[in-house]
Amino acid sequence: MRTAVIMTPDPLSIAPTASVVQALKKMDKACVRHLPVIGESGRLEGVISDRDLLEDAGWCSRPSLRAEDGAEHRARVSVGEVMREAPITATPDDPLVSAVVDMVGRGIGCLPVLTDGELVGIVTERDIVEAYLLHVAARPPTLRADDPSVGHLMSWHPVTVETEATLAQARNTMLADGFRHLPVVESGRQVGIVSDRDLRRAYGSGCAKDTPVEEIMTRDVSTVTADSHAHIAGALFVERRISAVSVLDPAGGDSVPVGIVTVTDLLDHCLSVLRDGPVTAAG
Repeated sequence: MRTAVIMTPDPLSIAPTASVVQALKKMDKACVRHLPVIGESGRLEGVISDRDLLEDAGWCSRPSLRAEDGAEHRARVSVGEVMREAPITATPDDPLVSAVVDMVGRGIGCLPVLTDGELVGIVTERDIVEAYLLHVAARPPTLRADDPSVGHLMSWHPVTVETEATLAQARNTMLADGFRHLPVVESGRQVGIVSDRDLRRAYGSGCAKDTPVEEIMTRDVSTVTADSHAHIAGALFVERRISAVSVLDPAGGDSVPVGIVTVTDLLDHCLSVLRDGPVTAAG
């Protein structure tokens, strides 16, 4: 399968001269984690992501800003000052497996797709998961060896934070361990989850770094059990536009997390599927 088959054409983009405020608003409105940055020449100059915006927040390296100072900073700093330059890209004719190898191997969440240097599309984690779901759906249930249980993909006993942990503490934990999601617990029970997207939105709304995570966490947590099939988690990723689901222990009640499965875990599996044979898209 070629990258062109699954890419999102004509993706939302932003200019390098736009402010961080504009980037935050555009990403929130479209519910996306990445924006290609297009210069006056019409050429791709970089990509700005949740991660870049959180680094700009400085919650881990500088004193907390007052809300008004933070707003002034976000309005003053341009996308070009924060973006990642020279991003890894693909072409429409590249094999899909190459895109997945780049995204999994390099730990990146998107690939801008270029034709003659101009942006024509973008491949995101969600696009690859959708292709995987089509692949699974095209096979009879008895022949779905490529659809293992979540227990084979998930991380067991995930790192968690308590509800009173601050945004800075959550961000430091995520950075130290290379996570994008942290289950939030209270008395051993999961009451929410905090993601890099939640933190980015908190930054955009002017929250200070000592704000408790319970004020900004996602409370409606999507869940599966360890014996659920991978496509169930994948469908939740796509339908709810999320990147992680908690894995609960039925024997321990409906709020006891025993693991977490992320879109990155599923991408690792997609890569193995692609190496054994191409994912087949419907139509």
